[in-house]
Amino acid sequence: MDKRTVGKPRAFNSVQELQEKIDEFYEYCEVRELPLSIERLATFLEVDRKTIYNYEKRDEYFHTIQT
Repeated sequence: MDKRTVGKPRAFNSVQELQEKIDEFYEYCEVRELPLSIERLATFLEVDRKTIYNYEKRDEYFHTIQT
């Protein structure tokens, strides 16, 4: 059985999709002069903070989350 068919589907299907959402988040915060935070990012992306930390552990997403 393919591991991807078990459990909850990924919130983001590709690094590019996540990067586009993060770019939108930066613009959103900049326009509103809001400080950046993991909590605010999670809320903006409609995911839990743990989801962001889990993506950070994946090699293909690491640099997207860290930058």
